[in-house]
Amino acid sequence: MSTSGDGLHIDPDDAQRIAHSLAEFDRRIGSLRSRLEKYGRNTLGTEGLDDACDDFQDRWDDGLKRLKKAASSISGNFDKAMSEYASTDIDVRHHVNSVKTDELA
Repeated sequence: MSTSGDGLHIDPDDAQRIAHSLAEFDRRIGSLRSRLEKYGRNTLGTEGLDDACDDFQDRWDDGLKRLKKAASSISGNFDKAMSEYASTDIDVRHHVNSVKTDELA
């Protein structure tokens, strides 16, 4: 996305890469949470180490849930913004074409 004297320009390839990155981030967070659950509790040996791991996992899981929620919200808002941009672009093109047609008539 860039701005210039001509207005706002969106590169569709850049927009698609951003949307893909947001979806990939969401997938990776889910994978990380699964691995923390699988290897965290009662798998390390001593009770003290297991307790420390449980505490770490609980804190990380809460943070990961928050990151996942934020990423999902950003992704949804980004998709909506791109949809609105595309719709507005089409409307403007139609309007410009109709004005040109009226001028030629």
